[in-house]
Amino acid sequence: MESFMKKTTLRALLALLLTGTVFTLGMPIMGTAMLLPTIKGTTYYVDSVGGSDDNAGTSQSAAWKSLAKINATTFQPGDKILLKSGGTWNGSLWPKGSGVLGSPILLGKYGGDALPHIIGNGTDTVVPLGTDPLAGQKYNPVVFLGDQDYWVIENLEVSSTATDDTNNIGIFLLTTGKTGQTRGLTVRGCYVHDIAASQEKNVKITGGIIAAGSTCWVDGNENESFEKKVGFDGVLIEGNHVKNVAKEGIRTTGHGDGGPFRNKRPHRNVVIRANYIEEIFGDGIVLSEVGGGGVVEYNVIRHFANTDVGDFNYAGCWTWQSTDAVFRYNEVFDGEFGYDKDNAGGYGDGEAFDFDIGSVGITFEYNFSHHNDGGTLLTMDGHGNRTNTFRYNISYNDGIGKYQQTFHVNPDNVRVYNNTIVLGAGQHTALFDGGKVGYFKNNIIAAVEGASIDWAWSNAKEGHIEGNIFYPASVAEGFSEQGRKKNIVADPKLKDVAGFEALYQSGYEIAPPTGDNIDAFVAALRTRAAYFQITEGSAAIGAGADIYTLPDTDFFGTSLKDGAPDIGAHQLGTQADRGWTKKVSGFFQTAADKIVFWYDHNVKYRFFGSKYM
Repeated sequence: MESFMKKTTLRALLALLLTGTVFTLGMPIMGTAMLLPTIKGTTYYVDSVGGSDDNAGTSQSAAWKSLAKINATTFQPGDKILLKSGGTWNGSLWPKGSGVLGSPILLGKYGGDALPHIIGNGTDTVVPLGTDPLAGQKYNPVVFLGDQDYWVIENLEVSSTATDDTNNIGIFLLTTGKTGQTRGLTVRGCYVHDIAASQEKNVKITGGIIAAGSTCWVDGNENESFEKKVGFDGVLIEGNHVKNVAKEGIRTTGHGDGGPFRNKRPHRNVVIRANYIEEIFGDGIVLSEVGGGGVVEYNVIRHFANTDVGDFNYAGCWTWQSTDAVFRYNEVFDGEFGYDKDNAGGYGDGEAFDFDIGSVGITFEYNFSHHNDGGTLLTMDGHGNRTNTFRYNISYNDGIGKYQQTFHVNPDNVRVYNNTIVLGAGQHTALFDGGKVGYFKNNIIAAVEGASIDWAWSNAKEGHIEGNIFYPASVAEGFSEQGRKKNIVADPKLKDVAGFEALYQSGYEIAPPTGDNIDAFVAALRTRAAYFQITEGSAAIGAGADIYTLPDTDFFGTSLKDGAPDIGAHQLGTQADRGWTKKVSGFFQTAADKIVFWYDHNVKYRFFGSKYM
């Protein structure tokens, strides 16, 4: 955990540097003093009951009153716009101006714990975006920023009374590139709920919190100076509660010249962390068109894809046309979408996770998914997936919808290893859909308590499948005899699968993640997932195939530096379980004193030579 937290801290500091939310004169980061002058700015107060737009606005006793007054003001670096706690405003909010690095503009609250509530009514069409992929649509954001740098939006309640005949957005961040990269935007601690959108078109630029790029400005005209590779650099979306929105919970997107696949990966350093997202019409979180520095972590996504709208595709937590991103410590459950069009579903997605088209260098690790009708993982064949990794995740009762499977479209060349995948209590699914399984190692695949898992719905080719545990033997019936020799058929002796199901059925209340309770959230997540740990005597102990890209720890924070990997997401064994007797000067030596391996935790057990130490 310590090593993990160090890495997390570095990523978080980088994100905060880019958002400009925390740095003051002389604050050190990564060993370097950041000499950023702090601009004090002016604090403006807004009171929906006791204020007046004729006031100066610079004290609580002389507060402004309306959103219109805020919208008509251009704010300066270091300014603060504070809405009175518990106040209510109707309409759209678009404050003008930009902050600078070290001195962002803050939009927040004052005077109490209750959030100020902004209710969009759909009458203020702030953003009539007009070109593909926004295709003549009009968007009604409740809170909006356009081509504005260094803002912090925090502690607001945002909802809308507008109906689903328009495309509504709770908080909308837009960049067109006309001022270069849009930098340093933070949305945190907000409650965004009850946002409707048109169901007639598969428009996915609506919902809770959206950060989008477009060639079109708010007047509906094309931006002639738009640079196709210019987008956001530094977006932090943290600690928000998003509920009952259509169609997306939180997502990024962009606009390039690539035709239907518009991506030019224009965005950088997008961090989506510690959000609670529930009751979502479509997708939970989508990291789209982010070319580097993408992090999606510590989020809860509950009951996504919950509306039958026909042949549209939605999933829980996924990436599209992005490079070099990590998804970790997310819990995704109760996804409804499935292949059965007679039962709360549409097309063929609905999985918890997805390496979608154009995903390159993406890692999903330490995630927990369960009770998702559509399955655990979707991979889009032949789109850069040979660079992607799915490891040390735990899945329970995923793929339980009609005609569903755990892995939809086989992993192809995705590296799938050391995951624990369990089906329980009379459920039935298939492990794969069809195609070739390119790299599948050290996974536990177990059907317990009368459950059953077919090898595949269609003709799945074995590919590189080794070092896995399959239980019971019927799961591996699709294997060749040679394939069975590379794997193990045995009871993995999991801790208490029935106990987790009882916990889930009892109501399953989860303390929402925030930016301040990350350690507690991870500890609680591990406690919930601990029902799927292996126990003493498991055939998984010390039996995993050698993996050259192991992380530092397993799902539960146990070090993977000492000894052979166990099978699954839980490491219980030590080096003694595989015959390693000593470690000298970075080398391991076998009990037989005949073969020596060079040891490096990033390149496990690389063969070094056949000689004595």
